[in-house]
Amino acid sequence: MNPTRIITSLSSKNIERQTYCLNTWKQYGLPIVAVQTEGESALLQEHFPGVEFIETSLGGDYFGKPHLPRISELINQSVDSPILLINSDISIEDTQREFINNWKQDGLVCGIRLNHRRPDSTRVKRNPFGIDAFKIPQGTIVEDYGFCIGMPGWDYFLPYELAHRKVPIYVSQSNLLHLIHEVNYEDQYIKLGQQLLIDTYGHDQRYFTVAVQKLTHRQRMNYRNTSPQDFVWREL
Repeated sequence: MNPTRIITSLSSKNIERQTYCLNTWKQYGLPIVAVQTEGESALLQEHFPGVEFIETSLGGDYFGKPHLPRISELINQSVDSPILLINSDISIEDTQREFINNWKQDGLVCGIRLNHRRPDSTRVKRNPFGIDAFKIPQGTIVEDYGFCIGMPGWDYFLPYELAHRKVPIYVSQSNLLHLIHEVNYEDQYIKLGQQLLIDTYGHDQRYFTVAVQKLTHRQRMNYRNTSPQDFVWREL
């Protein structure tokens, strides 16, 4: 098996924060790859030395965001090696030993961010929704349904898709820190992400929210209005 690579997609905004985050990743000695849409790499390379850039022609057209790469283009980088797929505004604050232990499982490993309001703050709160990092097994290939990085829905699509394939799913205890900022998308994009999940799998947002929270031990499953056999998540 080839060494794990860190896969992300970078933004031309908030360069300083992303630089800090990538510097925390570099301490683990893994290659860092940024997947960008065509023409974006030239705008970013000078700010992120040591990062390998890969360009794709597949952007977030469904969301009206053609500059954002589709998530399948990031996930499918695992064809040759395991990957740690992570949002570019997440820092990893593990020791070397913690990092190895927190991401060592064979399967899909989900990382939940810890929100904090100031860079110097020691008070953090676990994010109640969504997933910001995934360790993805080598050879994982997904179809392109239109989900893209930086838009709602992709972090529900990935664990649901792999759960259907009976891939073991785990939750990492990695210290993934996220500096709270204004939401980068409006309600219309949330609705588009929700509709894409419905179109792809036939389940509404509530289904995915509850299932992902159960999967990551953030909420007990409420079965009152839903049949247990409807849920395919692997029990941990």
